[in-house]
Amino acid sequence: MQEIGGIEYDNIRISREELNRRSYPFGQLPVLEWGGVQVAQSMAICRLIAREAGMAGADPVEDTRIDMVVDHVVDHFTSMGTNC
Repeated sequence: MQEIGGIEYDNIRISREELNRRSYPFGQLPVLEWGGVQVAQSMAICRLIAREAGMAGADPVEDTRIDMVVDHVVDHFTSMGTNC
């Protein structure tokens, strides 16, 4: 999403050992560091990037419709035993 939105980023990958040494929200990845704040959870990260890149809804109702579709897709993959 960051590439599509034209947002520069560094894709930093860490080992499991380094994950255990660092402090992350909820103790897991992915984590986006944005403006000095650590943002966790894939969908929260996606929603932040969408808003910042101008890819979010034009109003709260449109945002909610987007959330409905995203949540449906997540539910679908979860029901198949697959992570999104």
